[in-house]
Amino acid sequence: VETSKIYYPNQLWSNNSQRKYYNNSIGGRIGVDYQISKKWTIGIQYLGSFSKPNISENNLTTITNNLNLVDSFIKTDAKNFKKNNSNSLNYHIIYNVDTLGTKFFVDFDYFKYNGFDNRTFKSNSLSPNGNLIPNTYFSANNGSGNNLLNYSAKLDVEMPLNLVNLSYGGKFSFSKNNSDIIYYNLTSGVPVYDPTQSNQFKYDENIGALYLSGTKEINDKWEAQAGLRMESTNTKGTSITLNQERNNNYVRFFPTAYVIFSQNDNNIFSLNYSKRINRPSYFSLNPFRWYDNPYSYTEGNPFLQPSYSHNLEFSYTLNQNLENKIYYS
Repeated sequence: VETSKIYYPNQLWSNNSQRKYYNNSIGGRIGVDYQISKKWTIGIQYLGSFSKPNISENNLTTITNNLNLVDSFIKTDAKNFKKNNSNSLNYHIIYNVDTLGTKFFVDFDYFKYNGFDNRTFKSNSLSPNGNLIPNTYFSANNGSGNNLLNYSAKLDVEMPLNLVNLSYGGKFSFSKNNSDIIYYNLTSGVPVYDPTQSNQFKYDENIGALYLSGTKEINDKWEAQAGLRMESTNTKGTSITLNQERNNNYVRFFPTAYVIFSQNDNNIFSLNYSKRINRPSYFSLNPFRWYDNPYSYTEGNPFLQPSYSHNLEFSYTLNQNLENKIYYS
């Protein structure tokens, strides 16, 4: 059950939505690693899944006026049929450079996702006594196809040194996301294509990152780490239907640091700081409209921008099992 309230200057729309989920899914993972020699290890892994989640809904919107009297109701029934299919392939290499612990880690990843939504809803307005209001019937079908393709490659190096333990590397990721939104008005009983509520959009995202961190065990009580990650991002969002395009190119730096003080095995203190990026999910970028009734819907925004956060945390661990934290973000 999901409830929501929309406040207008002269009315309050209270919506109650009861949803039932049915899901048929299958998935699996298979992988193998092979040690070529004492230094070389290679491996491959595949993950796949297929699901058909179906959702049925019963929505009731109650419209009240400033006197808290019911003006009318909107009753909407909907069915949403989905198909999701994903395939992921990883190939990795581990190379032990020397006996001191220097290692190279190489990963190549391929990911493909295909999703389809088909949502049909029908709606009527009712008077305060529950009778149908003439000429308020409305029905529509909203369909969406979403295809995502991602390639990425990553190189990580672990290098223990006398002064500090170094970790550094780089990663490159290339993503393409294509979505088609199709909307048909079914009120007359004959599907009528509505180009004003249909949309085709593409979203390309290329990310390159370089990172470096060093860990130092100062003595048996103190340990510290500091790192820096640089990311270069290029995005392009294109709404073919609306003839809109937005490009973003930016470089950001993300420092991290922490220090740990172990007074003894039962009292451990730590202080850490990090800056992070929070990118919108592909679901939030998809402009597929989810209608609660003919007047209210939810949709994603393909031109959303990422957000950034600074995080500071102090923690105290007692007897290795009771952790106390104070944090600011």
